[in-house]
Amino acid sequence: MILDNDLMMKTSIASFIIIFSITIRNTIDNIIESTHERSTQNKKLDMSKIGKLSCTFLFIIGWMIFAYIISLDRKNKELYIAPCIGVVLSIIISNNYINNNNKQSIIIPVILYLSWCMIGLMVGNHYDGNYKYIGLISTLLVYVSNELILPYEHRNDIDGPGMLLYVIAWGIIIIINSNR
Repeated sequence: MILDNDLMMKTSIASFIIIFSITIRNTIDNIIESTHERSTQNKKLDMSKIGKLSCTFLFIIGWMIFAYIISLDRKNKELYIAPCIGVVLSIIISNNYINNNNKQSIIIPVILYLSWCMIGLMVGNHYDGNYKYIGLISTLLVYVSNELILPYEHRNDIDGPGMLLYVIAWGIIIIINSNR
């Protein structure tokens, strides 16, 4: 396996920005949930709004960079960019539903995971045979992390392998994308 160092660096930077924005956003949410002092709550809520907006901005930037990188030197660039847009939109819409205490439509997670399936398929489509489907491992890891492990960790207020699976999924994407 020969890896393109430049492509690996660019993909790593994009994934780092995405992972960093999610981690900081989750940290902000955990700090706000654990705060019981009313006198400082208003200041922390103001800071959390700034922090959440900053994290959302970083998240979008990270996905824009990733969309650009994954579509480099490929035909039909739109097919590589579209699932990245799908992930960003579904996450932003989902967060909006959660922040407003509304129940979200089933279509939002469907868009999210179909977008991840497309990313998993497209990142490895330069391989031959069954190897072209290896990117779907990252999709499976993201699904298990988001739908099974992270909700359990949040409900029980514990840390576990949820975010680690997400990071491993990005590691797989970085390596596969850098081998073209």
